[in-house]
Amino acid sequence: MRHREEWRQSDEGCIGQVSVADLNRAASVLSPEQTRVTHLLADAVGHIQDALSAYDIEDPIAADDAIQRMHVLLPALFCCRSMGDGFRAVINAIICSLENLSGQPLTRDQMAALKLALNRIQQEPALPFSTAVEETIKLEEVGFTVEPAEMEYLLDWLDE
Repeated sequence: MRHREEWRQSDEGCIGQVSVADLNRAASVLSPEQTRVTHLLADAVGHIQDALSAYDIEDPIAADDAIQRMHVLLPALFCCRSMGDGFRAVINAIICSLENLSGQPLTRDQMAALKLALNRIQQEPALPFSTAVEETIKLEEVGFTVEPAEMEYLLDWLDE
């Protein structure tokens, strides 16, 4: 346990941000779930980068395929409870964003926003919920709907 605390402390003696690179270097102190998150996030970021590259060479089929490969990793990431509410809020917003498109292709701006959100939680997996809200707002700014589609019906029902 002593090593785990030393790893989390910055040079000033207080706990700072932990990046995925730090997690990779400290693999011996990671839980199996943290190791899984590290690998899943690396794969997800790789897929979204592949989608951006395919979009840039005007290959919409390859771009969509890469998005689909990234999309299937998201439920496993959401189930990583130890990562915290902020982490799961960003993953949930991404899942809802993709599902609410109903199969429509993503724009380059939307792909870039997804990459930024994934990079953010990759660099700061235990981000505070308030930061997750900021990331969610950034997704909305590029045209994503981040709430579950059923939420509208539930809210209408609760208003009655």
